[in-house]
Amino acid sequence: MLLKRLEAFGFKSFADRIEIEFDKGITSIVGPNGSGKSNVTDAIRWVLGEQNIRSLRGNKAEDIIFTGSSLRKPAGAAEVSLTFDNTDGKLPLEFQEITITRRLFRSGESEFYINKARCRLKDIYTLFADTGLGKDSISVISQNKVDDILNAKPENRRLLFEECAGITKYRDRKKEAMRKLESTKQNAIRINDIIGEIEKQLTPLQEEAKKTREFNELKAQYDKYKLSYILAIFEKFSAAEKDITEALQKLQQDNDNSDINIETLDSKISTSENNIALTEQNLNNVEQNNRKLTQEIERNRSKCTVLEERVKQNSHSLNSLKTNYEVSLQEKTAANENLQNLQQDITKLQQQKIADEKALEETNTAIGNLEKNIKQQENILTELKNQSVQKIQAVNDKERQIALIDHDITEKTRLLKQRQADGLQLATNIKELKLKITASQDALNTLIDQQKTAADQLIQDKQRHISLQEEHHLLQVNGNELNQNIDRVNERVKILNNMQKAYEGFGKGVKKVLTASEQLWHKDICGSIAELIKVESDYTTAIEIALGASMQNIVTTNDIAAKQAIAYLKKEKAGRVTFLPLTTVKAKNNRPQITINSQGFINFADRLVQTADKYQPIIQSLLGRTIVVDTIDNALLLAKQHNYTLRIVTLGGEILHAGGAISGGSIRREISFLNRENEIRELEIKNQQTISQLLRNKTQQGQILSSINKIEDNIDKANDLLQKNSLLTAQQKISLQHLQEKLTELDNSVKSLNYSSNNIQEEIIKLQTSQATAEEELLTLQAKNIHEQDNSAQITAKINEYTLQQKDLQKSLLQQTAQFAAVEQTLSGNKEKKDLLQNEYNRSSAALENNKLEQARLQITIDESLNELNELKISSQNLQQLNQTGREEYDNIYKLLMDKRVQHKEYLSQRKELTDKVNKLQENIHQLDLKATKITFELEQCEKQLQEQYNLSPQAAANFKEDLPEDLLAKNIKQMDMELKQIGDINPNAIKEYDALNERYQFMNTQIQDLKTARIDLEHIIEQMDVTMAKQFQEAFTTIQGYFNDIFMKLFGGGQAKLLLTDSDDVLNAGVDIMVQPPGKKNQNLALLSGGERTLTVIALLFAFLQYSPAPFSVLDEIDAPLDEANIGRFGIFLQDYALNTQFIIVTHRKKTMETADVMYGITIQEAGVSKVVSVKMEDTEENE
Repeated sequence: MLLKRLEAFGFKSFADRIEIEFDKGITSIVGPNGSGKSNVTDAIRWVLGEQNIRSLRGNKAEDIIFTGSSLRKPAGAAEVSLTFDNTDGKLPLEFQEITITRRLFRSGESEFYINKARCRLKDIYTLFADTGLGKDSISVISQNKVDDILNAKPENRRLLFEECAGITKYRDRKKEAMRKLESTKQNAIRINDIIGEIEKQLTPLQEEAKKTREFNELKAQYDKYKLSYILAIFEKFSAAEKDITEALQKLQQDNDNSDINIETLDSKISTSENNIALTEQNLNNVEQNNRKLTQEIERNRSKCTVLEERVKQNSHSLNSLKTNYEVSLQEKTAANENLQNLQQDITKLQQQKIADEKALEETNTAIGNLEKNIKQQENILTELKNQSVQKIQAVNDKERQIALIDHDITEKTRLLKQRQADGLQLATNIKELKLKITASQDALNTLIDQQKTAADQLIQDKQRHISLQEEHHLLQVNGNELNQNIDRVNERVKILNNMQKAYEGFGKGVKKVLTASEQLWHKDICGSIAELIKVESDYTTAIEIALGASMQNIVTTNDIAAKQAIAYLKKEKAGRVTFLPLTTVKAKNNRPQITINSQGFINFADRLVQTADKYQPIIQSLLGRTIVVDTIDNALLLAKQHNYTLRIVTLGGEILHAGGAISGGSIRREISFLNRENEIRELEIKNQQTISQLLRNKTQQGQILSSINKIEDNIDKANDLLQKNSLLTAQQKISLQHLQEKLTELDNSVKSLNYSSNNIQEEIIKLQTSQATAEEELLTLQAKNIHEQDNSAQITAKINEYTLQQKDLQKSLLQQTAQFAAVEQTLSGNKEKKDLLQNEYNRSSAALENNKLEQARLQITIDESLNELNELKISSQNLQQLNQTGREEYDNIYKLLMDKRVQHKEYLSQRKELTDKVNKLQENIHQLDLKATKITFELEQCEKQLQEQYNLSPQAAANFKEDLPEDLLAKNIKQMDMELKQIGDINPNAIKEYDALNERYQFMNTQIQDLKTARIDLEHIIEQMDVTMAKQFQEAFTTIQGYFNDIFMKLFGGGQAKLLLTDSDDVLNAGVDIMVQPPGKKNQNLALLSGGERTLTVIALLFAFLQYSPAPFSVLDEIDAPLDEANIGRFGIFLQDYALNTQFIIVTHRKKTMETADVMYGITIQEAGVSKVVSVKMEDTEENE
């Protein structure tokens, strides 16, 4: 397999499409810093599946897309393709040429292709597994990769060896097999749990099935007697129904005639009640206005108190601010005076510094001039001496001695100055080094704190992970319960709807008419009263009791439809029904007059009913004179207040008839028509709420799963961070130790320098003493040769004079230098004091300004409060006057109301006499109505029992009737009922459930056997793979270890290297440690190796891998940078040897590495921010854009 070509477009600095052709051998990529040559390496790593953007020198994914330049817009996507020659079939695809492509858009969407066919990243990983190019290989190495390999955990370093050993595919297959094995175990556990649950249910269910069979046999005989008994009851109540119906018609006619006589008096009462209500309303309005005025007066009084207190507090605060202002002003003045005095001192010191600098410069100039004069005189003296060498040989020798001493003095003086300068530099270096040590210590403390924080966060994340898993489990359980609730509600709604459709609870005649209405009368039958109204659940009992049998009255569009329906009932002999034609039934305008504020009063019954507008007259005629109150106590109180002329019903179902009769007791809820409709609505609402809860539950489950995934990622990242921080902490400690050692060295250097300076000063004094002695001897010699050497004596005197002046000036220079340093230090300290005083002055100024603003704000607040206080006092006086007027008006209206109530009482007394007769008639009608309802209900119950229990009508059931007396039938039924009760409750579906559960039990047993077989097969496969991987890895590891040691010795020119497994007993999971011993050194920690040694170690490991399993190609990105020339040469020789089996792509700056290349590509920046590619092969060059 051979890498043929790299194509890139929009990747990092490659704005234009580039194409790099690769051949066998070595290809080098060169270019200046910043040209983008390492982007070639990044492109190869990225297209091979690198996921860590930081490894590609970016912070986020879109950083690898061309970001634009001053002349170009940013690219919309990045794309890189690698083309391989696969004629040897090393890649498991039947293509001679394979191209992989990776594309990333700015939207974050990624695409992967193999030969232009869309694929997954996993497919690319699988394609290159065990080829030496996998995601865990070291085929692509950069400088930072060297540190990653050497600093990695042994367990992570092992992945490199697995890739080289060719067991990656086995490892992936094992992971898949382990996943399947775990899934199989979980399935087995789940099925065993199910089997356990089934076994718990199976035996009891078998007993229930046996019990059910016995029950069914006895029940069949019981049903035969029960059917006959129901028929006997039905026939008895049918005869009673006919008699009651005739009596009820006669009483109803008498009641209608009496109602007409009472309507006239009701009209007068209604007018009187309206007048009283209006007067009461006026009285209430006046009283309410008076109450509001009184409350407003009290509020004004409270506000005045608050405002007075506020003015007092603000005045006190204003006085405090003024006092603080004076204190701050004094502080500011003092700070300003100190600042001015300090500025004067700084000015004087700066002037002195300038004067000292000038003096130093003049002294140095004078010393230089003296040195020139001395040298000039010495030259003249030398010339004179040459003229009389023999005569003044002794003088010359002495002069040479003096010159040497003078030279030594000059050299020692220069050396002393150099030592002093070195001392200043060392002091600066020590100061900088101490700052570095402090920074390093801070960095170390920061790393330790980060380590502790990360460890604490890791513990919190793990605890949070456990908590979220428990919460997710609870949500799953809750979700299952919600689903069960939805199923139960749906089943109940279905039952209720079926009861509605079957007109459950309606009389026989009503059912007959409503069932036949769609075919016979179409839209002329509107429906029963129960169907046409809606009532809130709080009022259903009261309305049903108030309507009574009228609930089953049928509303028709006209009287013709009613007539036709009655004829139909007669024809079918289906009983009697009351019809309410819309054209004939009118609302009665005789609603009782009652105060709505009466205790317990809720409303008139018809106003609590919702129905279509066209049915309102019928509802008003049925319920318009009925009042609904909350309790029977309030009902009795209200009835008494109106002389028992009202028809009142309570929420509990008690009814008070006009005249004083009271009906009440228990209510059979199962026949409630309105409750049934309300229950359906409530169940549907409840179902919607439950569905909403279920949706929220699923959303919460998704959110929690997302949180669990994020926390798991955080845990992984925290573990990585802890590992990296541990390494960084160790490195930081080493760095800190080095800095501290360096500081010790510098301190020793200072001590040594001080000692050396003292020695030089002593030597200068000794030389000066020797020089004075030599000069005295020279004067003696010169005295002997005074005549011949007169000129020489004069010159020598000048030299001596110049030398003494030079010494004095050098001493003065040392004193001036010390004085200048002291002035400069004092000036620096005064400047720091000035900054502190300036800050204090600024703070005082700001405090004064804020104080002024706060004083102004408080003064405004006080003025506003005083103005508001005056306005409130004026408003209170006006309100007092209005309140007095309102009281007088209230007294006048109250007197008028008393007069109207006296007149209204007379009307009520007259009406009571008229209503007594009506009340008696209504009571009789009600009693007969109750009897009729009871008989109708009993008949319906008989029909319902026959229909539900036997699916027979009374007429059809007669064919199965036992010809026995009613009492004997009852005795037989009671006896069998006792026997059925002795059997107890049964599960009617027990037989079917047992058969189904037993079948499921057998199926689950078969499934568990299949899972056991699958688990054994998977464990065998995993065991075989473990043996294969262990053998193959051990063989590869042993061979690579030998190669690694040989190559290491060749690269280092000696030494030794070892590869060790962290756990030799666990070959499959042990990590890999690297032990190296460069020549002449002991075994060292990898972190303590130099940069070149670390690089050579990784190169030795790379070549060992390539020798064991040659990779198709290898990319080396500037890993030769730390190597010296000798090591570069050895590295180049290895490259050329291994290039016979592996392509090498080298990014380098080193000349010797370039010389090994067969082809060279140059990366240049011809346009700002855009990289271009230039190729060189042999002597030819061509630009490839």
